[in-house]
Amino acid sequence: MVEAVSFLYAHPQESIASLRRRFAAVSDAVLAASYGSVKAMTPNPPLASAHDLANSELINVRAGFLKPEEQLKSYDALFTNEFVK
Repeated sequence: MVEAVSFLYAHPQESIASLRRRFAAVSDAVLAASYGSVKAMTPNPPLASAHDLANSELINVRAGFLKPEEQLKSYDALFTNEFVK
């Protein structure tokens, strides 16, 4: 993850070229905007937080994949940021 995020930030043209291989029919302007959006929402370094996990689980509740009462009360034991050191 650290290497992927570093590449995303350091090599915008190569990142967009990678998107082009997957989304050949999408315009250059849309690909560039997509790259900008992904970069803006990708933390560097790629740290996890309890807040992020809670938001992810909320998406599952709102989509009906998880009942509200099944949500965890705490996410602290689910992750570590040791990998970014």
